[in-house]
Amino acid sequence: MDLRHLFIPEPPLTALAISQEAAVLLSLKKTSKGLKKEFIQRQVLPLGTIEKGELKNEKEFTKAVQACFDAVSKKRIKKFPNIIMAIPDDQVYVSALDFPDALEADEIDDALKVNAPMKLPYPLEAAYYDKEPLIPVKRGRQEFIFAQIAKKTVDAYLAALEKIGLNTVVLGYTNASVLRALKFTDDDPAIIIRECGDGWEISCIAKKQMRFLDRVRNLSDSKIPKYETVSKAIENLSYYAETEFGLVSKKALYMGGNTALSAKMSANIEKDLKNKGFDIAFLPLKEFVKPEILALEKEENLPPLLPAYGLGLRSVISRDEDTMISLLPVGTEEAYKVKRNIVYARTLVFTVSTVAIGLMLVFGLIFAFMKWMGEGLHANYQQASSQLLMNGVQNLEKEVNEFNSFLSIIDQAVGGKNTISPIVSDLQKMIVPGVILNSIQISSLDAPISISGTAQTRDQAINFKNKLAESENFSDIELPLSSLKSENNVSFQITMKYQPRQ
Repeated sequence: MDLRHLFIPEPPLTALAISQEAAVLLSLKKTSKGLKKEFIQRQVLPLGTIEKGELKNEKEFTKAVQACFDAVSKKRIKKFPNIIMAIPDDQVYVSALDFPDALEADEIDDALKVNAPMKLPYPLEAAYYDKEPLIPVKRGRQEFIFAQIAKKTVDAYLAALEKIGLNTVVLGYTNASVLRALKFTDDDPAIIIRECGDGWEISCIAKKQMRFLDRVRNLSDSKIPKYETVSKAIENLSYYAETEFGLVSKKALYMGGNTALSAKMSANIEKDLKNKGFDIAFLPLKEFVKPEILALEKEENLPPLLPAYGLGLRSVISRDEDTMISLLPVGTEEAYKVKRNIVYARTLVFTVSTVAIGLMLVFGLIFAFMKWMGEGLHANYQQASSQLLMNGVQNLEKEVNEFNSFLSIIDQAVGGKNTISPIVSDLQKMIVPGVILNSIQISSLDAPISISGTAQTRDQAINFKNKLAESENFSDIELPLSSLKSENNVSFQITMKYQPRQ
C-alpha cells in the first residue's frame, strides 16, 4: 500500500484531446456517487493547424488550448498545470507482439526492442515508444501492444504546451482513448470502425483489449462506394484475426460524425458482409459506451467527445496503477512523481513536528502538575525531581527545534525561497537532446556544483558543456577528458560554479 495517498492526493490531471479539427478539454472527478464532470470545453482549430497528426501552426494551436482553459478560469493553468493528452493517430504506429511465457521481465524488454523495429517504421533511437501488457489469447505466450511515434512529432506538441505553462504527464493517442471509453460485456471479439481524417481506423478487440489496428484511406476520386471500401477492409482483417489469433468477430460498431449517416453506413456494411458470408451484427453506439459516460453526456454529442472522455477515465487512475501506453520522453512522468514526493515529505515532516510539539506541551503540563503537588515535600527532593523533569523538557525542546528547522528547510524548498530550485531550473534549460542528467550534488551555494549524466554521443556531451559555458549563470566549467574516451553512451561528470541572476 502506498501510504502517500493517506496524507495527500495526487495532483489532478486535466484531459486534453487533440484532433485535426478541435481541442477538447475535460475534467472528471471521483465522488462518493461516482464520476462528476467538472467542465468540458471544445475549441475549433483553424484549418492546417494540424495535418496528418503533426503540429504545423504552433501559434494557433496554443491559442486554442489557452482559450479552452481561459473559458474555465483565467488561473486554471497556473493552479492545475498537469495534463493527460491524446494526439491524432496518423503518426502513431502500433503492433501486437508475443513472446514465450518463459521469458523474464528484463528479457521481455530486450525482446521487444529487437522485434519492434521489424514491424514498425522508426528506429527506436528516433522514436518515443511504450508497451502495454495484454491478456493472452495464445496459450503459453505473453502478449503486448507496442506503440511508437517519431520524437520530433511529440517534441513539437510538448514544446508548444510548455510555452503556456502546461506539463504533459501522460501522452496517448486518439484511438486508444476512444476504446477506453467503450465497454465490452464479454471476451468475444469485436470490430470497431471509426471515421478519422482522410479515412477510417479499424480495431480488432478480444478479451476487452485491442489486438491490432488497421487504417484505411478514403480516396476521394474512387468510384467504389465507401461502405464497400470499409467492408473489404473488415473482410481482410477478419481473415487475419481468425488465422493469427483464432478470433471470429460477431459484432461491430461504426462511429462517424453524424448519427443518422453512421446508422446508414452500418446497415450497408452489414448487408455487404452478409453477402460475403460474414455474420457480423452492427450495434448502436449506446450499446458500447460505458454507462458512467452516458450518465454525463448525451449520446448524440458523444462521437467527437469520446477521446476526451476516454482520457478523463484514465486521468482519475493513480499513476502507480496506470500501465497503459504513454508516448513521452523518459523522465517526464517521473518528474511529476518527484513533485508529488516533495509535497508528501513536507506534509510528513509537518505532522511529525506537530506531534513533537504536542508531546512537549503534555510533558510541560505534567511538570507543572507535579510541581504543584510537591510544594509541601522536602526542598532537596523537590529540587531533584524538578531537575529531572526540566532535563526532559529541555531535551524535548531541542528535538522540536530540530524538527522545526527541518520543516523550515522543506518549506523553503517547496515555496521556492531557497536558491536550489533556480539552479535545477537553469540546468534543465541547458540540457541538449541526447543528454540525461543522473544526479546533481550541491553542498553549499559557494561550493562548486557537481553533475553527472549520460550522453548518447561524445559530441552531445561536448555541446552540453559548451552550452553551460555560454550561460551567464555558470562558470569554471570542467569536463574531464577521461569522460570523452567513448564515442557513444558517454558517461560524464561536470563541475562548475553557479552565479544566480540578480
